[in-house]
Amino acid sequence: MHWLDQDPASGRRPLDDETDWVRRELVEAGRLGIEVVPVFLDATGRLRASDLPEALSGLERNQYVRLRHRHPADLDEIARAVSGVLTVDEDELRAYLSALAEGLESVEDWMPYATLDEGFVERRVNVHSTLPERRQEPPVGEVGWTNAARELRLGVVLADAGAGKTWLLRRHCLQLCQAGITQLDDGLPVDEVTVPVLVHSHELATAWTSSPGLDAFVTGALSGRTASPRLHAYLAGRLAAGSLNTHVLVDAYDEVFEDRLRDAVDNAFRLFIATMVPDGGPSLLVTSRPAGFLELALPQRADDGEEPVTPTYFELGTLGEAQVRLLWERWYELRGTDVPWQRLAPALTPTSPIRTAVRVPLLAAFAAWVAEDEKLRTNRSGLYRQVVDRFYRLGWKRGSPAPSPVVRQDAALRASYRAAFAELAWHMATSGGIWRDAVPLLECESVLQRSLGTASAPYSRTFEGVRTFGVLIPWGSDEAAPVGWIHRTVHQFVVAEYLLTLPGEQLEELLDTYAWFHPEWAAALDFALGMDSAPAGGVTSVVQQLCSDGEDALGWFAMVMASSAAGSRSTNPETAAADDLIGRLYRAGFLTATHLARVLALTPLADAVKTAELVHASAEEHGYGQEAWDALAWCGAPGLALLRVAVTTWDSAAGAAKALHGVAPGLAVQAMEERIANSLPVDPADRLVVRELGPTVVRALCSAHQADPGDVDAARLLGWTSADEARAALSTTLESANAGHRRSAVAGLAASFGTELDEPGFARLLSSALHDRDRDVRVAARSELVEIGISVPWVSNRLAEYSDELYRDETAPQLDSLASIAARLDFVGPSTDTAIVMLMTEPALITGPVQEALARLTGRALDGDLEPRLLLRVAQLGGRPFRDRASAQLLRKHPLPEVNRRRLAWAVCHAFSEDPGVFTTLARCARRAADPHVGQLLREHGLAAQEKVRVLLTHLLKLQRNDRTAVEIWTDALREALLSLPPVHRAVLREPCASATRHVLKLEPEPAPLPTSPPPSP
Repeated sequence: MHWLDQDPASGRRPLDDETDWVRRELVEAGRLGIEVVPVFLDATGRLRASDLPEALSGLERNQYVRLRHRHPADLDEIARAVSGVLTVDEDELRAYLSALAEGLESVEDWMPYATLDEGFVERRVNVHSTLPERRQEPPVGEVGWTNAARELRLGVVLADAGAGKTWLLRRHCLQLCQAGITQLDDGLPVDEVTVPVLVHSHELATAWTSSPGLDAFVTGALSGRTASPRLHAYLAGRLAAGSLNTHVLVDAYDEVFEDRLRDAVDNAFRLFIATMVPDGGPSLLVTSRPAGFLELALPQRADDGEEPVTPTYFELGTLGEAQVRLLWERWYELRGTDVPWQRLAPALTPTSPIRTAVRVPLLAAFAAWVAEDEKLRTNRSGLYRQVVDRFYRLGWKRGSPAPSPVVRQDAALRASYRAAFAELAWHMATSGGIWRDAVPLLECESVLQRSLGTASAPYSRTFEGVRTFGVLIPWGSDEAAPVGWIHRTVHQFVVAEYLLTLPGEQLEELLDTYAWFHPEWAAALDFALGMDSAPAGGVTSVVQQLCSDGEDALGWFAMVMASSAAGSRSTNPETAAADDLIGRLYRAGFLTATHLARVLALTPLADAVKTAELVHASAEEHGYGQEAWDALAWCGAPGLALLRVAVTTWDSAAGAAKALHGVAPGLAVQAMEERIANSLPVDPADRLVVRELGPTVVRALCSAHQADPGDVDAARLLGWTSADEARAALSTTLESANAGHRRSAVAGLAASFGTELDEPGFARLLSSALHDRDRDVRVAARSELVEIGISVPWVSNRLAEYSDELYRDETAPQLDSLASIAARLDFVGPSTDTAIVMLMTEPALITGPVQEALARLTGRALDGDLEPRLLLRVAQLGGRPFRDRASAQLLRKHPLPEVNRRRLAWAVCHAFSEDPGVFTTLARCARRAADPHVGQLLREHGLAAQEKVRVLLTHLLKLQRNDRTAVEIWTDALREALLSLPPVHRAVLREPCASATRHVLKLEPEPAPLPTSPPPSP
């Protein structure tokens, strides 16, 4: 049927159907000014104005081309016509890149930086192939961003507000712009130049809602910009054509709240990702807060069976102490003054309650800004009071943009604005029963006008919040973009100030309704408790009542009360009841010793020695891990003393130097030098401390390596220094005729490069993996590269190109008979995995000798006697029968050895990732074995969060005696599941959680005194 002809079924022409996709695309092209080239088949007559509906009028006048059968030259003419529409000249592309770069360079007025680059500090990230678990605190990154993002195809940067993800995205985009401009300068053809497309998620959602399609990314990116239709068509054409050098960057996925708009963004991502192929096409990078992110909407597997491109997730790490100091030094250098260290340094002391906070980039900048005029207050409430006061005070003195005529330096007027912004903060926290980080522009303006009245034209009250005071920011550049606070913690602080003005009865009702297990309300309460000075009936009294009424599910309010001591101006005696409940919660298992130590360490009246003893006693019982070392770092001088002793004298102290370095870098390096002098082993967890060793120690390590070049541990320790001298020594060893020496050099060089592996380093290790004459050296080099590739995606991608050569097994027989397959199942080696995959693809092969060999291999798997990945394959092949036998094995009276049990539990968890029975088995196994590692699998398992909560609450309610370890493991997973649910669903589960808490606390044994044996001291 011809597009101009009537459809016999409907009696209408597709041309007149407003839902017809061809018509919609043409109408949208006309709206955007995009040129359309009609193509007429064979002898089709030209369009006439009378043929076209009004929405397409004018199309008949467009220059057309004709496509005739058996006339190949017509295709060349069409190509010339289309290329004329879909390309831009060098000057227009340069103008686009330059304008985008100029906009990216701009920074907020209150900062001293002239450009983004001046204020940017290189960031580190943690790289994951699956969505990482939410953390209570931001992580320390392991991989430099530049290396992690190299050759990126599809990525998501996850970090809380203020952590710098938008600055990271802007800096990444800026570098892409600069690369494109350089390529133009070098004469590269326009279509091969690197081109970024930066769009806010709200603008993408709006554009998709108006016109679904790939060009929505371009429409959103160009929203509010002056851009020609030709440029719009060119950028959209690059996306449609799958241009390799086109990079789409989408900021703030979590800042789209309406379901309709969130669906629009998801659909846009789904379409974009469907066009991607593993070895080509444009790239996509998205930023989001973890709290607002679930999973990217991936398309189904393609018809040709090719797997879709999968995302890489980047957890943005906090700044190190050295980076914070560098940021402050640069800040004051640009101000033209000396750094006021006496005002700033207390914020970084080991016992400072804001030590972690100032490692967040925005809060580090806040601290520098405040310290220009006054000493930092060393509690969170005090610091935020200084920040908010400064915004309101200095906002009145800005020269550009000019403030509203009604805004004057008038204390009363300033107070009225502050009250209006407090009303806005409270409205965003409570209206509709949910906490909102942003509201639509019109709603924001309406709330502010209720307090301030209508602003004089052309200003608005929202404009004054954004430009005059700087406390509000628009989430997008279009007029309909939502409005939020400059940082979510500023919003929480302003809500806390509002809480202090409410009467006790209203406070109790509000907190009882909104605050339980709600991180934003917990933060607001923390601020409020730190500022409360009311003798009775204030926030402190109300929270204390919520702690002690028997309804404090999972001890939520008690933990908020106890933790708030970090922000208190003075110690309130009412916290004693909460502290008592905290002790009971700890003894029952609702709190780990390290969590309790973090609370006590921030409490002014807490005994640091007792706190360190508590952590030490718990770790002696359950084993020291990174969490315990980190808790000691919070315990002041006693904790640091124990850390130093562990680093310098204990045989096993993995992670102790790392924890010590986090609060006292110089002391950690000194302790590490003593450890090496004492010939104690150094764990990879402490490798970043080794990197800071002085040249004398490095030379000694080089001498030790040259004396015994076959010592792998010594070579690896030398490599961790990353010194040029170390790499030179290891490179010399790599040329040795001795295979053992070369194996040692491979380990050392891999340790030296680590996650900062560059092209020369990759080439050196790859050459050993491919061409070394000794098989063990080849396998070792391959393993080292694979390990690096887990954290550095470009290395993993590059290894995939050499897969056949890297994994060839000269000794393996051909899998061309049942006997050869059975042999590979009986003698586990590199080909066993291939044999398992073959059986998964062709189950009919499971017969005769293969069936018998598979039964023997399954027996080994059920004993946990295989490496985890192969065990997972066997579990997947075995299906439900394997699941049932493995579940029985995990719960048997005489358990497997610890390592074997963990392997089997891991494989079952991931092979049956949504099976309720498996989750229940893991919960029971974690209790029976008292194994937190199995408990970790409860958080990794893919069962729906609400179902997880139901199962775990059932287990808690079935307890008949105190079992602290089981409660600790289960409630850890329970909290993780609760936080992943929407607030309205969490509220429904409060009473069941309270019931389980009451039941467990009744089982509590008689209180035992805290450990009195002191930890080792230097």
